[in-house]
Amino acid sequence: MLSREVTATGVRVADRDGYACSVNAAEFSRTRPGEFDVPVDAAAAGRTTAFDVRARTVLHESEPARRLAEDGASELGGGPHALALLGSLEVRARFDGPATVSRDGERVRVAFDAPTRVEFGFLGRATDPIGRVSAPPTPRGLAAAVTASGGALRTTSPARARPTMRRHPPRIEFDPDADAPARDDTPDTGIRVSVPDAVGDVLRVAPLAHYLGATVTVADAPARLRAPATNVDEPLEDGRAARVLERAFWLDALAWYGDRDRLDALDIDPGVADAPPTERLAVALDAPFDGVSLPEWPLAMYVDPTPDALRALPGLLHRLAHVHPAETTPLDGRELVSRTLDDFYRTTPGPVAAVEMENPRLRSGRQHGWLADGTPIDVFKAVPESYERPGDPVDGDLSVDVVLNDPGMARERDRVADVYRDRATDCPIDVTLHADLTTAELAGVFESDTDFVHYIGHCDEDGLLCADGRLSAASLDDVGARTFFLNACGSYHEGVRLVERGSAAGAVTFRKVLDEHAAQVGTAFARLLVAGFDIERALSVARRRIVMGKDYAVVGDGTWSLPHAGVRSPGVFTVESTDGGDAYEVAYEGGGVRTHGDYEPSPFPSARAGPSGRRETETLTASELREVLADADAPVVFDGEFVWSNAAVSRL
Repeated sequence: MLSREVTATGVRVADRDGYACSVNAAEFSRTRPGEFDVPVDAAAAGRTTAFDVRARTVLHESEPARRLAEDGASELGGGPHALALLGSLEVRARFDGPATVSRDGERVRVAFDAPTRVEFGFLGRATDPIGRVSAPPTPRGLAAAVTASGGALRTTSPARARPTMRRHPPRIEFDPDADAPARDDTPDTGIRVSVPDAVGDVLRVAPLAHYLGATVTVADAPARLRAPATNVDEPLEDGRAARVLERAFWLDALAWYGDRDRLDALDIDPGVADAPPTERLAVALDAPFDGVSLPEWPLAMYVDPTPDALRALPGLLHRLAHVHPAETTPLDGRELVSRTLDDFYRTTPGPVAAVEMENPRLRSGRQHGWLADGTPIDVFKAVPESYERPGDPVDGDLSVDVVLNDPGMARERDRVADVYRDRATDCPIDVTLHADLTTAELAGVFESDTDFVHYIGHCDEDGLLCADGRLSAASLDDVGARTFFLNACGSYHEGVRLVERGSAAGAVTFRKVLDEHAAQVGTAFARLLVAGFDIERALSVARRRIVMGKDYAVVGDGTWSLPHAGVRSPGVFTVESTDGGDAYEVAYEGGGVRTHGDYEPSPFPSARAGPSGRRETETLTASELREVLADADAPVVFDGEFVWSNAAVSRL
């Protein structure tokens, strides 16, 4: 659901997570909008001589789509036109030409020769579930619920690759007396998936079936994908469902964005964009994708077939995660650095809560989540409650509470407070500093409606240390803090309890941590989070600053990011000096789960826009690298050392 405000100067909309966009329109006189070709979350219409909106990509929705205003102004002739302007939200604009489309920095401007009627449709990324379905708690019931999830797709055209075209699937309520669910909006794509009579098998094919809008049935046979109209008959065992999903998804993305270079490399006619879903599926299965460089899939989830997994499934489908079985091996002690510096660890007043870590079997993916028993390293520990609650709509400034409950750690408090205040020059942040809180006062901070709580102090088996004792998150009835960082020894269990009671996600520690290491990770994490990184990637990058990085982890939905992050998804530069020192090998990797399916500009002047999440490499001179980094507000791994882009420029 989007909030909408229409004035004489344009339209402003915002989704429940605080992501917003403003359409500035000169002398905007309102009219009534018509129906759009896809379901939109809000609409407005009016007459104007020009409008502009913040967007990283503008597409002309011809067949195939054309990217406009990339190398200068684009002129549109007479006749009807439909544009998709992709930024924090998606804006669809319909009008009759002629018009001129141009770019000024991060804003796209559309100008007309005379006052022209424009219809705007707005699509949010953070959508509420499209209702609920009731199903019996059986493999057949789950299969029917996955079939019904296809109704969340706004379209079955190649545009479904864009994140704004995939709404949140309906919640699943399991009722032994319920009939198999059915929805009027479930697409009939002619694609069928059959699976054995087991919950685990349904879970593993669910993301593929959801994206394809397939009908899922249970049969006494191995899993198969069929599209009779195009003679598709594919086995889906041994991880094949994940690979087929990637092929179908990337074909759609390349076709919709009109990516001629990659389509030519795959020997695919751009006209495939007009083909029905069954035909596109057949083309995707036959295409030589191994020879084309595409981003790694953003999210892999490791799931046990339990009630918790079924509760979280709609959220996983919304994120288009791969679903794999959860498998671990005992953690070899050599996986962690020998711990012989006890005198330097952040001291605790009591015994630290023990966490038995395991070594997970990880498949392909940039990020990994664990929705199963156990506590593996190198993954975020998913908590089903974080996928079930929509949360309260974000309104107003980003709110951050920094809590210092040990005066000996004031340096860390001062560092992170400076980070948040510096960021406030780019987006509105309300920073509140607290010190020496009692249990009641700290409980009040966590229960308040705030975006992020950064706790600096101690934790033991009884909870977080306060001025008058310890606060256990188990004592809280309702947590309002959306995210948190418990930068204290052994805070894992307290973090899980905070998510169970209302938070979306948080960063925690498994065991004792060094004071200086904690300060380094905490400061880097703060800067990455407010720069727009999701919480899992922010911690993953931040913990590279220290040797004992595996002592830190994320609990809850690791894909969560703070609102007000801006139009571009953040990325990381990796810079390595060449032997002669005259040039630098530079790699850039951006994107994330929430931008999967977008096309984004390249930070390198010589490169064009491409799929979000891709890894780009260039060889640059020192002056060229300075120019690239001067325009970036991003972390840089420079010859193995973590620095920020401004520090890297100074080094050059």
